[in-house]
Amino acid sequence: HSPRTSCPEYKVAPEKEALQSLLKLVIEGAASGFENLYSQALALIKTTESKILLITSSAGQGKTNFICDLVENQFGKFEIPSVFIPARELNKYSHSNRILAFLSQNRFLPKCDDIHAALNLFDQVAKAINKPFVIAIDGINEVKDLESFLSELSDFLNSVNQYKFVKIIITCRTEFFESKFASLLDEPFADTILRIKDLKADMSDESLERMLSSYLAHFKIKV
Repeated sequence: HSPRTSCPEYKVAPEKEALQSLLKLVIEGAASGFENLYSQALALIKTTESKILLITSSAGQGKTNFICDLVENQFGKFEIPSVFIPARELNKYSHSNRILAFLSQNRFLPKCDDIHAALNLFDQVAKAINKPFVIAIDGINEVKDLESFLSELSDFLNSVNQYKFVKIIITCRTEFFESKFASLLDEPFADTILRIKDLKADMSDESLERMLSSYLAHFKIKV
């Protein structure tokens, strides 16, 4: 609900109507600033409540750098449990449950017969420390068998939505998403997706600077 509500005007004496008008302008001007802060707060709350963060952009716009920096530096710093899945690694598995197969390779994960067993474990871990468990899948357009992977990914996202403390971040090149994965936006879980189409526009100058510094350091580029 908007903080701006319609209230009846106070009746004043005719000789004070001019003063009332001036005060009204000052008060409404101050209130508009509060309403802007209120709207920003609601937007941030909506962002944090999203189960699925979908980042789409053209090649070379920093999706992989962003998600790697997020997992390694941000999640690591704040001890947020996470799993990072480079989507091209899923090509090593031929059966239909590639995501579970990848997760099962983790030596710290107990044997899980299905994806719900793994997600339930992640949910319990996150609940115990009161922090989300984040699964990050980078570059879903790099999976070769896109047709079968779309079905698998849709089932996986539907499963994720059943666990309160599990969240997921996905990156994909825009042209591949529009041609191969756009149907995800029509699924029952679509209202839990927060899509960012222009990553750099939503990043602060400090974040961009840190990402660039990390990129140069990682590839040992001297400038």
